Amino acid sequence: MDKYFICLANSYKHGGRCIAGVEVQWDGEKSKVVRDERGVAKWIRPISKDTKTGEIPIFLALSVNVLDVIKLEGVEACPADAQQENVFFQKMSFTGKHYEATTQILLRFIDEAHRHVFYNYGKAVLPSDYCRGNHSILLLRVNHAEVYTDEGYSGQIRYRISFLYHGHPYDFPITDPKYQAELRQGLRATGQKGTIFITCSLGLEYEGAHFKLAASVFEIEGQQIIPAKETAPKGWFDEYERELSRLLKEKIALEGQIVDLRNKLRERMERYGVEKVNARLISVTYTPAKTVMQFDSRSFRAENEELYSSYCKPKQREASIVVKRNILD
Repeated sequence: MDKYFICLANSYKHGGRCIAGVEVQWDGEKSKVVRDERGVAKWIRPISKDTKTGEIPIFLALSVNVLDVIKLEGVEACPADAQQENVFFQKMSFTGKHYEATTQILLRFIDEAHRHVFYNYGKAVLPSDYCRGNHSILLLRVNHAEVYTDEGYSGQIRYRISFLYHGHPYDFPITDPKYQAELRQGLRATGQKGTIFITCSLGLEYEGAHFKLAASVFEIEGQQIIPAKETAPKGWFDEYERELSRLLKEKIALEGQIVDLRNKLRERMERYGVEKVNARLISVTYTPAKTVMQFDSRSFRAENEELYSSYCKPKQREASIVVKRNILD
């Protein structure tokens, strides 16, 4: 059986390379992403029968570039625990079609079905969880990331990437040879990034765990450019001020009416001994007064700063505004 895939990772693996990509239907000109029953893009990871851990030999891997359309001949599925994407093959070749790394192209392959990056929020997966897994590679789009250097045990400088995904922090080593080379040569810079795409992979067992890796990093050209701010025209806020002021006045009047009505309704329910009313449009439940315990986070933080910080997790918030009425004399 022959299969085609668009390569989205050609990363370091045990002296060779780990190549993987999204399966496509290919007619010689156009590609159509193959998806599972949930609509998630299906991945393929070619595995060599001639190497110790299935890595692709360097001489063969160097003929494959990220975003090439690749043809595999003699494909035979060989899933192994979480690495359900693995396939043996007889021949791997370049079709002649290469895509550029654009947002439009990469959005075709991103994974929006999984809320975790490989089963948990940590840097690695235990063998017991790995054995029960059903996927080990995915493409993410993240809006805030940081690329930084880390000195390993041998003193060698390594590159890592940290980012937030669905509100949870992750931190993976970068195993993308091309991206590493660009960083060393000054063609890319470490530091904060804007929107970025990351092919995440789950490695083989090492020191009792399966570590999560950034197998490919895609910085879209022009993504980091912040457009110059326009000069605000005179009086641009006047119309908004009038409309917001009118709506806020109506809101305050309505809130006052609702408070008065709720108080009257509570008094009637107490008088009649009614605990719940189920009407056609509204249901009302009476709750008697009681003393409850309320956690004072400000006092706790002031008295236990270190403990408070250890339980805090970063969460990305969307931009917002706060509107207040000014009290005039």
